[in-house]
Amino acid sequence: MEYSISKFLKEHVVSWWIPLAFGILFIVLGSIIFFYPFKSYEYVTIALGIALIIAGIGELLHSRFGQKSELKFLGFFSGIISLFVGVLFIQNTELTMMLLPYYFGLWLLLRSFLLLGFNSEAKKLKITKTTPVLVLAILTGLMAVIILFNPVVGKFGIIILIALTFFALGLFNIMLAITLKKITTFYNLK
Repeated sequence: MEYSISKFLKEHVVSWWIPLAFGILFIVLGSIIFFYPFKSYEYVTIALGIALIIAGIGELLHSRFGQKSELKFLGFFSGIISLFVGVLFIQNTELTMMLLPYYFGLWLLLRSFLLLGFNSEAKKLKITKTTPVLVLAILTGLMAVIILFNPVVGKFGIIILIALTFFALGLFNIMLAITLKKITTFYNLK
């Protein structure tokens, strides 16, 4: 059986070095975040503020030019709130840095309740092996309570999660580059 490779795939496989470069970049970023956690935490709060501003603009545009609906006002109001909070986050990074663990803790607590609800619904539907979901719900709730009562743990946890995410992205991109290089070699592409 003869294998063929499409033109599109060939163009992307030959550029195997691009994911390698991104992989190295992500690992370097993860290392910087890990070794300079306090400065990284400040940058995370600024990035969150920028994201809220962009989301607010998007919500305002959607409420203005989107579908006609009775909920249009709600989208407009949400856009104004997102813009306002985003500007506050950027203008007062110290306050944002102080409140972010509480937001994160409350978000985890909400996720814990959602997992508990999912577990309850799964049991009603006679789905077996729901114990892992119950354990995850309890652990998530426990972490939420720890973060809410000790915000320093929340700050540190957020930074560690971001650093680990960059490490994972870096490793994924490096593995992708290695796979693409193997394909390039196998098909003798240049």
